[in-house]
Amino acid sequence: MEIAMNRIQKITLISVFFFLLHTLEEYYFNFIETDASIGWLANVFDVSRLSAYWTVQILLYAFLLWLLLARPVNKVWYVILGIVFVVEVHHLWETLTGGYAPGFWTAIPLVVFGVIYWRELLRKRIN
Repeated sequence: MEIAMNRIQKITLISVFFFLLHTLEEYYFNFIETDASIGWLANVFDVSRLSAYWTVQILLYAFLLWLLLARPVNKVWYVILGIVFVVEVHHLWETLTGGYAPGFWTAIPLVVFGVIYWRELLRKRIN
């Protein structure tokens, strides 16, 4: 069981770098203005799209940091990160169906890490 946790932690740690690159790609290629989910969050909380985007990013990085540093961590928290990896597929889908979607290039390694992450998560039982 300890080996599986170490592998998941390593995947999580490496993915932080790719999430940072992903955030930069989204920011510099105007994802904030084109993404429907950011618009929805901005409307729900009555804030700007920019505020909604950066709030989500800060929460993501705080969550990643907590996953890396907190012990013990229940498996459900790792599943939540797995869902975040799955959500990144939308960049690939949008690009394949309608042209470049901001975040596409850095979503590719995140989706690959997501597959490896889920395989490791499902391979061993984690408490």
